[in-house]
Amino acid sequence: MRLVSFFLLSFVTSAESDNDAAAEMTAMDLNYRVDAYECDDELRGLSKDDQHKKKLGMAYRICFEPNSFAKVAGVGIKKLNFWEWETSHDGVRAVQTAVIDGKGIGGISHIECLDGGKKCFFDTMLTTEFYQNSGTVIGKGEASFTAGTGSVPVAYNLFKISFSVTLRDGLGGKEYTDEETAEIMKKVDAHNADLKAEESNEKPIAEDFQSTEEVKEEL
Repeated sequence: MRLVSFFLLSFVTSAESDNDAAAEMTAMDLNYRVDAYECDDELRGLSKDDQHKKKLGMAYRICFEPNSFAKVAGVGIKKLNFWEWETSHDGVRAVQTAVIDGKGIGGISHIECLDGGKKCFFDTMLTTEFYQNSGTVIGKGEASFTAGTGSVPVAYNLFKISFSVTLRDGLGGKEYTDEETAEIMKKVDAHNADLKAEESNEKPIAEDFQSTEEVKEEL
C-alpha cells in the first residue's frame, strides 16, 4: 500500500513539474516572433513601389503580426511594450520615443491591436529632427504575447535609403542655412499638427501633449 501511494505521489509531482516547465517556456523558446511591415488604411501590406516616401508632416502606418509559429498556436500580440525611431548621420543622432507600455505618445503616434492581437497597427509621425539629415530611419521595440513568458525584439526600417532635404527661397533662389531650414521645419510641424488635430477634433499637440524631449526626460 505504501508502495502504491509513493508511486502515485511521484507521478503527481512529476506531472506538476512538467506543467511548471511548460509554463516557464518563454516566447523566444517557443520561436514566437513579430513580423512588421508598412501597410495601408485597410491594413494590407504595401509593395516596395507603393511604400510612402519621406515627406514633412506625413503619417506612416506600420502593421504587426505574430509569426507562423505563434499563429499555429493561436497566440496573439498582447502589446507593443515600447517603440522608438532612430536616425544618425555625420555623427548626429536623433531618437524619438513613439510607444511606452503599449500606448502611443499623444499627437505623435497611435497603436491598436485587433481580434485578440492577431494584428496590430501603428500610426506614427516623425519630428523635424528626422528631416535634417540623410540617415536611414530605424524603428526598434519589444513585444509581448498572449501566451509564453518574456518579450521578443521587433524592428523595422522605415526608410532604407539615404535622403536629403534642401530648401530654397523660390525657384533657383538662395539656399537656406541649416538654422533657417530647422526654423521652417518647426513651423511646418506646428501647421501639420494643427491640421491633424482639426481632422480628429482634438487640440494641437502643443496644447494637449508633451513634446518628445519632455517624454525622453521623464524616461
